[in-house]
Amino acid sequence: MAEPGLNSLSCILCGALIPENNEGFQPWMRSFRAIYTVNDAYDTARVSAVGIRCQIFDPLADLCRAPLWWPRDDPSLEGGHVAGHDGAITRALHLNSPPRGFRGTGEIFWGFPVHSACWDLLTTLRPWSLLDTQAIFDICRSVPPRDGVLLFGHDYGGICEPDSMFATYPGEKPQRMLHRKEPPSSEPVINVTHENPLRVPGLREIFERGSADHCFTNFLIVGESTESDPFSALPSEILELIAAELTLEDISQLKEASRVYANLVLSDIFWHSRFRRGGEFEHVFESMEYGSQCKGRWRSICLRAKELELQSHPAMLNRKRIVKLAWELLDLVDRQGKLSCSMLDSPPSLLGHLESSAPIDPLKWVTASRSLLPRNEHFDHGTRCLYKLTVDVPSDIASVFISTINVFGLLYISGIRFEQKSGASTEVGYIHLKSEALVIWADSRPACIIGFQLAQDPRGIRGIAIESATGGLSNWVGEYDGIPRRRLIPHRSKRDGSNRVALLQGGFDALKLVTLSVADKGDTETDVHSSRDDEAPAPRDANIWYPEIPDSSLSFIGAPGFPGAYRNRQDEMPLSTILFGGLKGELLCHIVKMTVWIADIPPAHYVVCGIGFTFDCPVEGKNSLVLGYSRDDGENYFAYDFPIDGRGGERICGMDKIFQYNWASDLRFRWDFAQECALVQSEQITPNDTGLVYIKDPVDEPSLVDECRNPRKKVKVKE
Repeated sequence: MAEPGLNSLSCILCGALIPENNEGFQPWMRSFRAIYTVNDAYDTARVSAVGIRCQIFDPLADLCRAPLWWPRDDPSLEGGHVAGHDGAITRALHLNSPPRGFRGTGEIFWGFPVHSACWDLLTTLRPWSLLDTQAIFDICRSVPPRDGVLLFGHDYGGICEPDSMFATYPGEKPQRMLHRKEPPSSEPVINVTHENPLRVPGLREIFERGSADHCFTNFLIVGESTESDPFSALPSEILELIAAELTLEDISQLKEASRVYANLVLSDIFWHSRFRRGGEFEHVFESMEYGSQCKGRWRSICLRAKELELQSHPAMLNRKRIVKLAWELLDLVDRQGKLSCSMLDSPPSLLGHLESSAPIDPLKWVTASRSLLPRNEHFDHGTRCLYKLTVDVPSDIASVFISTINVFGLLYISGIRFEQKSGASTEVGYIHLKSEALVIWADSRPACIIGFQLAQDPRGIRGIAIESATGGLSNWVGEYDGIPRRRLIPHRSKRDGSNRVALLQGGFDALKLVTLSVADKGDTETDVHSSRDDEAPAPRDANIWYPEIPDSSLSFIGAPGFPGAYRNRQDEMPLSTILFGGLKGELLCHIVKMTVWIADIPPAHYVVCGIGFTFDCPVEGKNSLVLGYSRDDGENYFAYDFPIDGRGGERICGMDKIFQYNWASDLRFRWDFAQECALVQSEQITPNDTGLVYIKDPVDEPSLVDECRNPRKKVKVKE
């Protein structure tokens, strides 16, 4: 993959570059179409004619030009020129970088580019008339671009890789992707992504030559006894339907295991099915063009396609990669669904309380969001809210249902439906009735909902559980294991959970729930002053935690509140926790060793990246628990072990630290057997404006907890 430039631009489907010139690239790569709109006309996405990206000598410019189909009398076309008799007007386009605002900037055409060849491939799989370009446009503006690449969450079929320079914190998967660099080689390297996927040498010939196969009617050859074969009772038509769902490799194994299938001659229909969706040759879509001409020849065509694929021609490999990506995008469009409210796509100033009957002061909302960027900020990470929907939570709830959506292999929450005792439903978001999950409480159905627990990554809400005043915490719906979590309750919620959630506001992108807000009944009164007098939330309710929200029985010595730590603007980092002594101190006698991992990374030098405890018995299925990262895999990482005689009564009873002028000058753990463990002198510990460590003595408290707000490699210890 060629090195991306300052104003690099990539196709939203295949991920390969759309270059400014032919130097090092094939000419087809410069040709593109754009799915675009003008200014804030978000719901009028259109597809441009074919444009050619030209070299721009201004390195900061990111404009391309393409013929746009737009009403000729529209004043926004002023300055363009007619490109032909079809009404297309050539205008400049902002691509893969939605403008931050439109006031006073004139008319701006913007959108997302697709190689012309990739667009033709996409519309071959699904005809243009059936393609929902508006949905594709909305999905594209829901994900951030980085270096000209839209970060959908996949690696574009292996041509991109995670940005190794961008640190991740515990529980986070890499979000940023870069084009994969080819290793140095003295031999010429063929870049598969540069090959036109529509032009595979020799592909059409396999359909245009050859005669009918000798046998294409399905029948059974009379052979040895098949009485013990479970398939012997089935007619050949059923056997063929079963075979059509299997790959050629599976068929070979089935023939070895079943005498019936060993004697079965597969029909022409079976071989034809190899070229349909889900078959080995679904990427050979020329089969649709030659379909009627190939009757009786599909077995030989299939074998010739197999021979051609074994040659590993770069164009065939590129096509196979892009077809897979195209089907994934089309499937996502099909799963999207519709929002339950029509008044949605509004400017930020109008996004608010859209459906509830009572007004509410914005200060009254308690919101759970991560890496949520407003529209006036550069969208290069995290997520963005496109729609907001506010509803009254019914007081007579009979059941609660959660809808989810699979987004390139990751499951996200897409909507919530409250079913009332009368049978009526209150819906928030994208509701998928066929796949929604029922929320279940262990004790009883909820008398009232008092809060939520959410599993959130920087792209949205992955899992959800609901707290009830009578039923406790419900089952989790979605994905939650290994994902940072937070608790969401209203401002005036009592510690006993007596206040119910009366209002719910969901923020959505084009697919899923990205932020959730709650308020209780008292918050509908627009008394701004009362919101300032509300009791400060407990630390477990005010922060996001990894891997789990601390138990309510835990208290925090010397920590009335934790300051929020952010890696990048709204990118809040979770508080990582480790309950190494057990909730009631039952594990303290099993601790045999504490390990501290130190990283020597310039310019900071010697920073704590992890603290671990080893036990003499399995804990949570493991022999050790680690806070942060256990890194000792290179010359820049060091592990320090400190034995602890847990069975002999040795306990950690405190931690001393000196914190002065933003530098941690000393870190020392104390044992109650007069032992002392010092870590790294003052000039060697460099903080990174994050980090909290608290260790509690179970002699005074019934639990032992150690918390640390932990980015990937740098943690500071703070009073």
